[in-house]
Amino acid sequence: MVVHLHRNFILIPKFQSVVNLSTSSSSRITCSLMSSSDHEESARRIGEVVFNEVKFSTSAYDTAWVAMVPSREFPAEKPCFPGCLDWVLENQQKDGSWSGLQSAPGQHKQQLLLKDSLLSTLACLLVLRKWRVGEQLLLQGLEYIKSNAFAAFDPHQVSPVGFDVLFPGIIKQAKLLDLNMPLDATLLDLILKNHELKIARIQGNETALAYFAEGVGTSCSWKEVLKVVQRPNGLILGSPAATAAALNQHFDYKLFANLCKFVNQSVQGVPTIHPQSMYIPLKLVDVVERLGLKRYFTLETERILNETYRSWKRRDEDIVSDVTCVALAFRHLRLRGYEVSSEELVGFADEESFFRTISPQFTGMTTILELYRASQYSLTLGDEVILGKINAWTGAYLKQQLLNQSIIDRRLRMEVQSTLKNYHGALERVVNRQFIEQYNVDEVQMLKTAYRCFNISNTDLLNFSISDFNACQSLHQDELKQLERWFGMNGLRDVNAPKNVLHSAYYLIAADMFEPQLSGVRISYSQTVILLAIVDDMFDKAASREELINIIDLVKIWDKHSATTGNWSKKVEVFFLALYNTVEEMSEKAFAYQGRCIKQHLITLWQELLEGMMTEVDWWCENRAPNMDEYLSVGARTIGCDVCILTSIYFIGPILSQDVITSEEIRSLCKHVGIVSRLLNDLQTWEVS
Repeated sequence: MVVHLHRNFILIPKFQSVVNLSTSSSSRITCSLMSSSDHEESARRIGEVVFNEVKFSTSAYDTAWVAMVPSREFPAEKPCFPGCLDWVLENQQKDGSWSGLQSAPGQHKQQLLLKDSLLSTLACLLVLRKWRVGEQLLLQGLEYIKSNAFAAFDPHQVSPVGFDVLFPGIIKQAKLLDLNMPLDATLLDLILKNHELKIARIQGNETALAYFAEGVGTSCSWKEVLKVVQRPNGLILGSPAATAAALNQHFDYKLFANLCKFVNQSVQGVPTIHPQSMYIPLKLVDVVERLGLKRYFTLETERILNETYRSWKRRDEDIVSDVTCVALAFRHLRLRGYEVSSEELVGFADEESFFRTISPQFTGMTTILELYRASQYSLTLGDEVILGKINAWTGAYLKQQLLNQSIIDRRLRMEVQSTLKNYHGALERVVNRQFIEQYNVDEVQMLKTAYRCFNISNTDLLNFSISDFNACQSLHQDELKQLERWFGMNGLRDVNAPKNVLHSAYYLIAADMFEPQLSGVRISYSQTVILLAIVDDMFDKAASREELINIIDLVKIWDKHSATTGNWSKKVEVFFLALYNTVEEMSEKAFAYQGRCIKQHLITLWQELLEGMMTEVDWWCENRAPNMDEYLSVGARTIGCDVCILTSIYFIGPILSQDVITSEEIRSLCKHVGIVSRLLNDLQTWEVS
């Protein structure tokens, strides 16, 4: 990914795709700037692909375990799922390993996934030996394990969930089939002793025992375990491998029927995760939003969130049994105004209990990061208790993992760092840029084996987001030039405007309200902020008391002729004419949106703002300290939120009647936004002030 930072406006990056799009596939798009209709058509094509059937990479590990389930009629002679055995026979890689993550031609196996390859290869060797087939493949696989066994002890390798239980457990089962691993005897003894310690540690935890069924073997009472761990999709904790391994230990007809149904849904081999999981659609909503594309997929997003909310209200097992899904659902539903209670997260409030009781696949970095994000959305006192506890331990845990350099994946490490830095202070377009930079179409997720979801790790999504980002940036740069012309034509350089005020003002709004249709919002907001910054400086130190009174008088009169013929100072004349011309122009443009004249409302907003500033000047001159109520009453206006928000809101789209815009609800909202902004501003500037 190449990022070009333009010298004339370094706040927004220019992306260039590094993905080859020469394919003629109808779902492919180019990364050049496209027209609005082209963007809509590309979004439609992409939506039809990524929001429909969920597609995963085939899991060599899970496929091998399913292939080991014996036929009910001839259990010693035939597999129940011969298609899975065929997949194992047909998909050994050139280096002798097995993996569902096929490398592109000329591309080396991801070097940090060797533990995953060892585990998958070992499982495939087990199935070959069990059914006495593929002797040459077996020999090549053993050679691969011999050459790469070092990775099993390498702390820098990305480790599959439960590797220390699964790897030695499968080695034990291989010995029972007279399949001896080409490992150093001392190391092998150490592995097996460590396995016994791991099994002893999870005894009594049915969830962990069941999830690691392949490595547990006969070390537990499977009849009892199976009573508590089956999921609505019919699999043990959603794991095909665990389900198959459990069936090998204790036949359960219902479990067998569910596994048959799952295998029949797969064309070749099986994935490591059930395709009907609620997590994937929710994750897709999250990815689309962070790529800056949510406006293109509003219908799909609404459908997914409505389905999620219905499942949440019913407490469907598909959601509540998946910690990552619960956290993701809570965050997105609450962020969009759905009524969801933090009580659903109470089981994750205590760190010690979390790691002791939660299923092992939900104790990884991704889940804890999602819990940390969910903990940011507190609304009630009850939320404060539950979410506060989650926030405290997940935040501390993530920071410690960074300090320990335990997060091996560079992109995940960067994501954790940026999330911890300033969660609510992050501007949307900055988040989009960072996510596009970090987005990896070859990204894999890790459970007991590595897997890829092609709906989420999607080349078309990435390139469409780059194209859209560039299109928006091009528009933003045009708007910035428009603002520069406005700034010069109104002579604002002659009134000693604060340094970089134009770029700063535009960035404030463009970084959050970046969509092309919100051009009027960005321009009006930026102009208002610039004028506000200039007059704030004048009231602070750059103008005399007489000049300040003159400005207020001119706003009350609101007559251009008076400004050009009266005996005013240059700075008073320049500022008022800039304000006058801008408000008049805004009023004309807003008429196209609102169908009515809003000029008097804008004038009133400015008059109230300036009179409030004059009150603060009087306090200063009289050396009088107002009480807190007085101070906040005036300060909530002089911070400028009213005039910025209520000016730009006219350009968002919906028609706003005068009754709505002057309603008590709007006044109250603006007042409280103003108070918060004033206090935040004072906390940063009180020493200087």
